[in-house]
Parts: sequence; C-alpha cells; structure tokens
Amino acid sequence: MKIRTLTFRITGFDILRNSPHLGSSLQEMQPITHCMKKHLTLALLSLASILAAQPDSLTQEYIHGNNIGALLNSNGSLFWDGGNGHFIAGEDGRSLVRAAGLWIAGVGKAGNLKGAIQMYNEDGRSDFVPGLLGDTVNAENWNHIWKVTGEDILLHIRDWETDGVLDDTIASIFGWPGRGNPFFEQYNGFPLPDINSHQLAPFYDVNLNGVYEPHFGDFPMNDTRSCGSAPVPAELSWFSFHDNTPHSESNMAPLQIEVSTEVTAYRCTDNQFANNSLLLFYKITNLAQEDIDSCYFGVFFDFQIGCPNDDYMATYPEKNIFYAYNSDGYDEDCSPYNGFHDQPPVVAVTLLRGPRNEFLEELPLSVIMPIHEGSTIPGQAPPEQPAEYYNYLTGRGKDGIPLTNGGTGYNPGSTDYTNIIFPGRPGMDTTGWTELNAGTLPGRRRVLASYGPFTLQPNAVNAIQLIITQIPGTNGPLLENLDALYDSLFEAFGFLYNGCIDPTPLYPKCTEDIEIPPLPPPPPLPEEFIISPNPVSKILTIQIKDPGNVERLSIYDATGRLVFEKKMLTDVLEIDVAGWPKGTYFVRLGKGDEQFVKGFVVMRR
Repeated sequence: MKIRTLTFRITGFDILRNSPHLGSSLQEMQPITHCMKKHLTLALLSLASILAAQPDSLTQEYIHGNNIGALLNSNGSLFWDGGNGHFIAGEDGRSLVRAAGLWIAGVGKAGNLKGAIQMYNEDGRSDFVPGLLGDTVNAENWNHIWKVTGEDILLHIRDWETDGVLDDTIASIFGWPGRGNPFFEQYNGFPLPDINSHQLAPFYDVNLNGVYEPHFGDFPMNDTRSCGSAPVPAELSWFSFHDNTPHSESNMAPLQIEVSTEVTAYRCTDNQFANNSLLLFYKITNLAQEDIDSCYFGVFFDFQIGCPNDDYMATYPEKNIFYAYNSDGYDEDCSPYNGFHDQPPVVAVTLLRGPRNEFLEELPLSVIMPIHEGSTIPGQAPPEQPAEYYNYLTGRGKDGIPLTNGGTGYNPGSTDYTNIIFPGRPGMDTTGWTELNAGTLPGRRRVLASYGPFTLQPNAVNAIQLIITQIPGTNGPLLENLDALYDSLFEAFGFLYNGCIDPTPLYPKCTEDIEIPPLPPPPPLPEEFIISPNPVSKILTIQIKDPGNVERLSIYDATGRLVFEKKMLTDVLEIDVAGWPKGTYFVRLGKGDEQFVKGFVVMRR
C-alpha cells in the first residue's frame, strides 16, 4: 500500500498523496445555462441594493497565448484602450477590432426599460463595473483579471501525475479564483465569497467535489461541453463584472446581472484557425428578484481592419457567423492607421452558444444589425437614448424602423422585413444581398448580433459563447480569403465539443503546442524533526533535533484548523491521536525565521 504523506515548507508545498492519475479525458461539464432554484440570502439582497461606483481606473490585461494579442478591461470592455483597438495579429500594431462588448436589455415589471450596454468607456461612461454583485467590501479587489498560461497548467499536471508529489506551488494555479479555493486569500489578499449565487472561475475538478483544490491536483480549465479530452489552453483569463451601478452609457435602469467572463487562447500544432482565434465565454447570472420580459442578449463589435475607411461586412446566417473584410482588396494607409496593403485579412465572429429561454430551450440567433459611425442614414446612426439601444437589439434601427431586405437595409417605405443583414456570399453569388452587389459606401463597420426575445427569470444563469478569428490575407484575389471562412471556420472548432456534434468536424483536433520546462528536483526534506509511524492510528511520535531553539509546535488539519499546540518541547513528544478524525494533518515547527512542516495521515486499523 502506498503511504499518503504530505511535506511542505513555508516557501512551497511538497505534496504526496495516493490519488489516481488524471485521465486522458475531461468529465463532460454540465450545461450551465439553466434556471436556478435557490433564492439569494437576505444578506446578499441587502448588499445588492447598494449601487457600486466605477473605480478610478480599470485593470487591463493583455492576453497573447497564440497568434492573436488582445487587450481586456476589467469591466468587460474588450480590446479598447481609450484611443486604439488591440486585437492584433503579429507585432506591427495593426488592429482588426477596435472594441467589443456585451449588450443586454428588456422590459421590467413596471414596463420600464432595463439594460446594460458596453461601448468604449469614453469619458468614464459605462454601465458595468468590475467585481461580484453584492461584494461591496472587496469591490476594489475584484478590479482584477486573473490569467494562467498553458505552461503553468501542464507543469502543475505533470508535477502531480509524476508521483503524486507537488514539488512547487505555482502562483497562478494556487491563486486561481475557483470555488472554495483554500489558498485564494493567501495569494490574493482578500477572501472568496461564500455565496453560491456567484459564478467563479472554471477548473478541472479531479475528485468532482465542486471545490477547487490545487493541492489535490485540480487546475484551471476553461468551461466547455467537451465529450472527450479537451486541449489545455495556451492562455486563459477570467474576470467578473456586473451592472449594479448608475448607467452612464445607456441611462437605463440596472438589470442586476453578474457576468463571469473567460477569454481563452489555443495554440495548436494542427489547427491554424485556432491559432488565430480567441474564445470568449460569458456566463450571465440574473440576481434581480423580478422577471425581465422581452429580453435580448447581444454582442457588439466595432471592426477595424488596418485602415477602417474601406471595410465591408457580411453574414453567414446558417453558421451564426458575421465578419468584416476589405471592400476592394487593397488596404491603404490612412493616418493614424497603417493598412495591410495587398494582403488584407478577414476577421470573423462565430457564435457557438446562446442563452436559454424560460422553457430551457436554447435560442437561435435572432438579429444581426449594422450600426454605422457617422452614418447619414437615420436608422443606422449610433444610439443615444435607452429606446434606441433596445431598438437595435430587436432588429430595428435607431428610429424604430425595422431592418429591410436589399440595399443598405434601411427603407422606411418597405414592408419586406428581415432580421439579418447581408447574408449573401461576396463574390461567389453575384445576385445575393452583399455590400459588394449593393454598392454601399465602404467605411468602418460596427455590428450588433442578438438573441431574443425571452423572459429572463430571477436567478437564471445563461451563456453566450463565441470565437473571434483572423483569417490572414494572401497575395491572391480579395475573395479567396473568404473561402476558408465558408468552407471550414465553424467546423474548425469542433475540438471544443470533441464528437458531440455530427458530422465529424473537418478540423476536429488541437494538439497542444506548449513547451514546458523539466520538473525541478524535489527539495531535501527538513531533518529538524522526524514523525513516526506514518500513517498512524494511535500514538504519534515526534523526535525533535534541537528543542531548545524551537518556539512552538503546532498541528493543523487539512482545512487549516489548529488542533494541537505545545510550546515547552522535549526531544521526544508522544501524542495520542486515536480519537482524531481520519485524514491528513500537518505538523509545523517554528525555529527562528524558519518554519518546517511535515504531513502525516491518521488511519484506522
């Protein structure tokens, strides 16, 4: 029988535990989009009534795990730094997207509009603030974005699987905000909330107990519906934000929603689409106590392909894709922007999952609308009033006129209504409805895609999952870049579902292209004291090398609770543990500035 022991020092843990190795496949994660039955506690209800203020400055994090570098803001604003966009392929600074964010709105019980809109944070205007709704004590601490690399994850997995020993503690692993992480406060300086309504950071749960325990082999992992083995991401970022704050962007009443956000970058040896993409996953919890009727969830994108003055957009409704491309095949420079010249890329957004309605039915994509910057078309100008934001979510223009087929999509005299603009295939279909065929004026393209309407119920948890992909330009004709989008883009991410969908994806694999250093040699065990027997069932004997220089001896259980302490020590100390609960315990010996810790296991014969 392998003896379960655990040894660690104040500078790092050395954990030995008899545990089966991690299998080659992840457990299938349960769908998170459902109506929650549990009610909020009175304490949360009280705290949720307090409106939070936008912090003086947002935390920004740069994710760059593959060919895409992207900027994240802690209140949910994506890619925008206040002056420039940062969704960048390569090192030349030419961005493909200026900004992106979440839009949600619906009708409250009193018939008033409630909603939260993410745009640019211009002049401090925002409907979202960082953090967990209701945790006002630690509000400033939640102005943070946690990030872990694939190298850290694989090193942690290899360390654990090699011999059941953790020879090192990796800060990004042990400080990860997974539910119940006993090390979170030690690494972050503030506690995790003990409220089940919050959606915290996702992780691989080795023993399926719902608690993040990195010391027992758990590790950060993005949330997917994998039916088999899921690849380890090259980088994974997580943060949370909510709308329980005065809404200075839309001027709508707050919804009281909380958004758990994952941004994942894959780096694969056999899937170049994944290498040029980011996976974005919103998990949205309604913490209000009333239904929101006629609710829509949407995502907003402001595209910027090098010089944004000559862009077009199109949609691929059958696959829930919308994208932007250069209108004439040559992307010139236009100060202050550098163009891609004769190799302009295409940037596409693939919507993989949408919210569920009150009957737990996953909604199809409802609307794809243009919002033109500085447009002379009244119905497609940027929204300014609450009703105008809501109009766009529902498939109507700023002035309430529905989207119509043909031309620019704005024709007040037509009743030929539609919800999705430019569904034709540019260049391949000379009669389809495309910007090329319609001869529209090129320029910056801003797009809103939405799901709805449905009733958003109290405590419901919903999701939006999407992929943002750059398809590199070539020296060939303009429209050759679109062929890959139509032929392969949606199927290229089948590895996220790994056989859950039919037919078999064209590019189902993602073999991790991640190099990790060799494991460090385990540190020598401290010889300041010896524990025997280990495991123990009755009398634990501790032999101390130099008891005169020791201040105290303490024993803690696996939860960190002090169960024994003694200050006056002798060479040999015997402790009766016959009545102690079975499990792992830690002996801590204090000697000057040093702390030595060894583990032992109480067993019953």
